[in-house]
Amino acid sequence: ACNCRSRRNASWLRSPSGPEPRVPGRMLVARYLASLLVVGATVAAVGLLQSRTLLPSALLLYLLPVVLAATRWGRGPAIFVSVLSVLAHDLFFVQPVGTLSVERADEALGLVLLLFVAVVTAQLAVAARHALEKEQEAALARRSDEMKTALLHAVSHDLRTPLATIKASVSGLRQANAAY
Repeated sequence: ACNCRSRRNASWLRSPSGPEPRVPGRMLVARYLASLLVVGATVAAVGLLQSRTLLPSALLLYLLPVVLAATRWGRGPAIFVSVLSVLAHDLFFVQPVGTLSVERADEALGLVLLLFVAVVTAQLAVAARHALEKEQEAALARRSDEMKTALLHAVSHDLRTPLATIKASVSGLRQANAAY
């Protein structure tokens, strides 16, 4: 049975350039593991920054792995990184630390906004990647077309030269007063 309502409501998650190509299982697992490692490195960097200074805009650092995942590995890993970043930040840096709960409304709003901005950024990065791929395909098609045109010009020239000689010879043969 098709759950059409959920598909219709999740249309904003789909790329305007169409679905992403299928990736073999091992490659897909490797992409998600790499995403996990990138989030871990970002959490460590945020922890280091927050231990030395009180940086209120540390949440923005989580956009870096989102953009990296979206441009390198696609939409799925990028959304995975977005959700994982929010959960990791909540777990390690939001009071009460060590739980997935939030005491203050401003911190909850910050996490929700981080998730929203991260998902939108992921979508934009994936769309940019697809546009670049289409542009490269179009350039390849243009080069191929130029090569075909050049080949046709060369072949037509090579055919015209003997035809002109044959035509001149036939014209000479058709003349009654021509001496051979």
